[in-house]
Amino acid sequence: NKIYSMSNLGNSDAKTKKSPSSDEGSSDNNVVRWGIVGLGDVTSVKSGPPFWKCNGSTLVAVMRRTPGAAQKWVGSNLPSNLRSSVTAYDDIHNFLEHPDLDAVYVATPPESHLDISQRVAKAG
Repeated sequence: NKIYSMSNLGNSDAKTKKSPSSDEGSSDNNVVRWGIVGLGDVTSVKSGPPFWKCNGSTLVAVMRRTPGAAQKWVGSNLPSNLRSSVTAYDDIHNFLEHPDLDAVYVATPPESHLDISQRVAKAG
């Protein structure tokens, strides 16, 4: 897995610190592949768009526990050219197993942040 400094985001020339197990052959070493847990209004309007608009950042997965809600969010909020590259989940365990996930943004109500953050940390 890769380790990123927030200062790396948006700077395509930034040097990315990598753990010894990272894929040295990948052409995307400087891109943080994000997942979002919780897809309320804040991710539609305020905090969500930078994940796919900033250099060095891309959105690969989203999760909302209501069945079908994550897929609906993808269709309603992402530009049409990105919709097929973002996987929608309604189960946190499946979301955390997404093979391309580098970082997770927790956008749920504050009382759930600890539990979700612990699950993310345990998943690696």
